Amino acid sequence: QVTQLRRFLAWLRDEGGIEGPTHPRTLFSPRQVERMNWLRENARGTVLEVGCNWGAVLAWMSPGLHVAKDGHAGVDINPTNIDLARAISPEFTFTQGDALRIPHEDKSFTTVMLPETLEHLDFSTEVPNAIYEAKRVAQERVLITLPDGRTDSEDACSFKHRYLFDEKHTQALMAMLPGATLEYKGGFALIIYEVLEQPSGKDRSPMQPDTATSPILTDHALDYDTPLIIKASTPENQ
Repeated sequence: QVTQLRRFLAWLRDEGGIEGPTHPRTLFSPRQVERMNWLRENARGTVLEVGCNWGAVLAWMSPGLHVAKDGHAGVDINPTNIDLARAISPEFTFTQGDALRIPHEDKSFTTVMLPETLEHLDFSTEVPNAIYEAKRVAQERVLITLPDGRTDSEDACSFKHRYLFDEKHTQALMAMLPGATLEYKGGFALIIYEVLEQPSGKDRSPMQPDTATSPILTDHALDYDTPLIIKASTPENQ
């Protein structure tokens, strides 16, 4: 835990806590490939990836059976990632932007993906906004993948994550996505949400989850000085 905390604080100091380009060796591990295949199988039409890094996942999906040939896009907060993505995959549209305020119009894409993104956001204040925005931009479905916090895998326990996505966090997230399906596969939680009621961009107030049924939203509110991966691993915080 001490080592994790030191790495986290060093990352905040040296890189500002913003994810840089993911190493291909990490991205194309067998578990990650299985996850990307799931995304490809379940995406429909035009696809927006929120938190696209350098665009590898989006490029992996483009041959998908149900995915359109063009019209795909990615958003990432790091301008270095966006520059690299544009150089590698000029056929897609990449935009620097924030998951909390996606720079696209309502219903712009058939599918909106949040792959390995939510664990980097504050659960109580930022995740509800990111979910709201994904619903707003999606025409038909939202796909979410998360590292399975019930395990101690390298994917789940990264020092860059704001918290461990355990069963309580997953339950709270599912409360924001009524009717969504959830499965665990290859060390990841895989969620499909079919858009039922479209939020309007004219009302950009964040979605308000039911904290009575999702107490984790308030119990584990964080700041950058207290990564939940440290807190969640201690019995008193379970």
